[in-house]
Amino acid sequence: IANWDIDQNYAVGGATEEHQTFGLIARLGHPLGSNFHIQDTLGISTDQRTSIRSFPFNFRAENTRANAAGFTLEPKETGIYNDLSLATRLHILGEHRARIGVQVVTGSTDSSGNGFEFNFDVTPDPVEIPLDQVENGNELSQTYDRTLLGIYIHDEWTPTKRLTFAGGGRFSLIDEKLTVTLGEAREQTQDYQGATGDISAVYQIVADGTGSLRGFDVY
Repeated sequence: IANWDIDQNYAVGGATEEHQTFGLIARLGHPLGSNFHIQDTLGISTDQRTSIRSFPFNFRAENTRANAAGFTLEPKETGIYNDLSLATRLHILGEHRARIGVQVVTGSTDSSGNGFEFNFDVTPDPVEIPLDQVENGNELSQTYDRTLLGIYIHDEWTPTKRLTFAGGGRFSLIDEKLTVTLGEAREQTQDYQGATGDISAVYQIVADGTGSLRGFDVY
């Protein structure tokens, strides 16, 4: 690329990528009799971001100037997570460690800012253009909302001391909506529902070993 130097800085003045994040997680649990235990996990998070970036183009060999395009964007993301589950240990043809639960995740991301373009001197050294001297272009805004609901069940069954089977399933409902405004608002929605599952087995060939070999499992 003509007049391009990989060691130079071609960014607009004040270019930055900043995050201010905050998160809080709380867990509560309580036994229900001798075989059951209820647990709830609640999480709240926020992420305030400032993004100022530019991308140069049109480096021309016949002169010492180039063009650049960029944006200023301030997304703010909030999210809430909750997982309520019931766990139990049962002895039916061996030991069962089962859990059933419900998960809810909801959040939104709101972004606003501006696009811009400018030209600048490339050689002998790039001339940094202060952000307040750049003419703003189109206003940018974006809103992204999402909600997830999941119901799951999982069981670990140990019929013998050395053999353990594990398996479970999950049903999920997901709703997403993205609204982008660049001159005019455009909205896109997406809904999903489906089920997934897993199954596995572990066999302990060596258990409670002595010496250098303490255990050996086959999955």
